[in-house]
Order: sequence, then C-alpha cells, then structure tokens
Amino acid sequence: MARDQIVGLALKENSLEWSVLQPVKERIKTVSGDRAELVAKSEKTDSVLSDETLNRIKASCTGIRGRVSLGLPTSQLLLRVVNLPSVDPVELKSMVELQMDKISPFPVENMIISYEILRMHETTSVVLIGATRKEVVESAGKMLSQTGLRIARVDATILGWLRLLSGADQIAREGCQVVLLIDGHMPEIIVVMDGIPVAFRSLGDIGDLSRDELVSEISSELNYTLISLDLEYGTVAVNRISVWYSGAVPDGLSNTLSRQYGCEIQLSELAALPGVSEGIATRLAECDGNMFDLRPVSWLQAERAKQFGGRVLTAGSIILGVWLMMAVALLGALSYQKWQLGRLRTEQNKWSRPALEVRAMRRRVGMIAKYTNTTHSALECLRDITVRMPPSGIDLTSFSYRKGEDVKITGEADSAELVLNFNENLNNSKLFTEVKSGSMSITRKHKHRFGMELILPGGE
Repeated sequence: MARDQIVGLALKENSLEWSVLQPVKERIKTVSGDRAELVAKSEKTDSVLSDETLNRIKASCTGIRGRVSLGLPTSQLLLRVVNLPSVDPVELKSMVELQMDKISPFPVENMIISYEILRMHETTSVVLIGATRKEVVESAGKMLSQTGLRIARVDATILGWLRLLSGADQIAREGCQVVLLIDGHMPEIIVVMDGIPVAFRSLGDIGDLSRDELVSEISSELNYTLISLDLEYGTVAVNRISVWYSGAVPDGLSNTLSRQYGCEIQLSELAALPGVSEGIATRLAECDGNMFDLRPVSWLQAERAKQFGGRVLTAGSIILGVWLMMAVALLGALSYQKWQLGRLRTEQNKWSRPALEVRAMRRRVGMIAKYTNTTHSALECLRDITVRMPPSGIDLTSFSYRKGEDVKITGEADSAELVLNFNENLNNSKLFTEVKSGSMSITRKHKHRFGMELILPGGE
C-alpha cells in the first residue's frame, strides 16, 4: 500500500512543508502532513535540515515508498506561458529550449528546462515553459537526501497553489482573473484568462517594506504584468481580483486595486485551503504524462539505471524461478513416468497369462466356427457358381476351394460375351466379396478359355 502513497514537498523561503496522500479508489485522501523551519550550518555550506526537522519528516513519512514531488518557490524559477505550434514532442522540446534561450538571463547549459501543455488546439498549443538554475535543484536534492525520500518530480510551488484553487472552484472559467498570493515575505501573482494561466510573477522579498510601500509595490507590479499581457493578447480587462493571504491583509490594498481596475476584489484567507504541498502531491497523482519536471539529467539517468537494475533483478528472479519450477516439474514427471511404468509392468505380468489363454481359446473357437459354418462351404460356392452360369455355352474345367479365403475356377466358353455375362452374374453374388478376372485366351477349337478368382469373406 505504501508504494501507492505520494508525498508533496513545498520548499518555501525558510521552511519546508510536506503532505502525504493515499489514492483510494476514485479519490485521494490526506494521510499526514507537517511543516518545519530550515536552518543553515554556516554561510559557506548549503542549507541542511536540522536534526529536529529531519526527525519530524521521518516520523511523518514513516514507511513511505511512493513517489515524491518537490515544489520550488517562484522566486527561484523563470516561468512563461507561450503559444506554440501543435507539433511532435521532440520538436516542441526544441522550440521550448529556443524560447527559454531568448528570455533567460543565464546560459541555457546552466539551466534545467521543462514544459507543460496547458491547452491544446488543432494547430496551436498553450504551453507553460519553466527553468531554474541547476545548482538550485541540486542544493535542494542534497538537503532532502537526508530524509531518504526519492524525488520523482521537481515542480513549482505556485502550480500547487493553482491546483488547490482550481479544486476549490476559485478559478473563473471565463474572463480575466488576477490571483494575488500573500504567504510570507514573497507575494506572487497569477493571471488567468478563460481558466488558463497566462502569467506568473514573484514580487521578491517585501520584508522591509512599510504597508504603504507594499501596497504600491503590489499595484505597480500588477500593472506592469497586465501591460505586458496587453502587448501579447491585446487589451486585457480584469473581471476579478482574488487576494489570498495569511496573517493580516495590507491596509488599503483592496481599495487601491478596486480604484485602479474597477472590478470585484475578493479577500480570502489561505488557511481555508489545504497546504500547498497537498496541491503539489495532487498534481503528481493526476499526472497523465504531460509532466512539468525540473529534475536534472543526472537524476533521470540514475533513476533509469535503478529501474533497469530492478527490472534485470526481477527478470533474473523470474527466470530462476521458472527454471526451478521446470526442473522440479521435469523430475516430478520422470518420477511419475517411472512409477507409471512399474505399475503397468505389474499389471502386464498380472494379466499376460490370462490374456494368452483367452487369445488361444478365441483362436480355437474361431477355427471351429470357421469349419462348422456351411454358409461359405465348397458345396454352397459350387452351387452358387453353377446357378449363375449361362444355360449353355460355358463349361467349367476346374474348381479350387480354400475355406475362408477364395475359390478359383477355370473354364471354356463359346464367346467372350458369355464370359462377361458370367462375370457380371458372379459380382451380384452375396457369397463373394470380390471377383477378380484372369487372362482370357482362345483354344484351337476356337473356345475362349478364362480364369476367375472369387474372394470369400475374411480372405481379402
């Protein structure tokens, strides 16, 4: 059962949140979850899990052998939504890398790039492309290696939030909606058009800003984001702004956004939603192959090598098991055949003498019946032959009788036609099973000499 469990990990600013899910029939239930603060050993080393945090994760994820999805913060990612032709996946991957090369401030060879198709049309596809620096993922992987969990996917935390909002029916299917997430010191913006996200943006660290500065920063960043979308999609009219926050919402934010965009402002607490790690795990559970995955190539190669080794080990075990079963079956078959042969020989010895006596008796009875049966006696055969002879013109010169085998006759006839008629009459006889005609010759007296063999029943 543990193999089916899914763990979602959300790496935030200075904390790590996790949820353990278990698919049950047609739904997914939450098994456990927790959150812990992260610490750093020193400025020269990577962030690591404290012993307390490590123990809490291990206690919460005890027995987990399923897949794990790690969500990276938006501040560590470069996310864009673009329209690309609906082409072969190999060509689409090349297009994604080309697009990222244009917008990334870092060399592509130092980046990990992935994509996810958000919506596919006949000729074009709406594609989310994302990238992060290799050292970001490798550092997170090094930190999480202490937990013993196997990372099956590296996702984006903001996509986990989007999945939770969609599941709670908080994403409008029509029009333009802005989702503002204020969780900690790094607010994030998601712009959704007709149910499809078209922009993701992180405002960066706002920990030192006053409330007025924070409201101004959020308003300016949102305005810049919408202007960028205007250049790509035309004038974008915002229908609704949803503000999801933890703690206290900044004073004046709702009024400022309402005056600026003249639309409905919805304020909601993030506590009303499950933890974002649950959204990350749910995305992995619902994955249909179209997977946004920022794992390094080295991780994928190690995973494939591990899977290949597992398949080899499994195949070897199966082959060995089948060989042992065949060997046991062969030995069992040989033993059974040996036992069966011994039993048959015993039966043969038991019944051989009575069988020989029965055969001898049958033979004697057959001989008695053969010689006492007058149906095919020589006299009866001669009578039948003479009855079937033409009234005149044919004389028999010899008659040879072998009981149970045949009758051979020779004779002379005035014409060949008489011989043929005689032959036809004998074929109609019920005493003989077959009439075989011999050669025919003409004597000096111009007689037609003939010979016939009449087969008796049992003499074929």
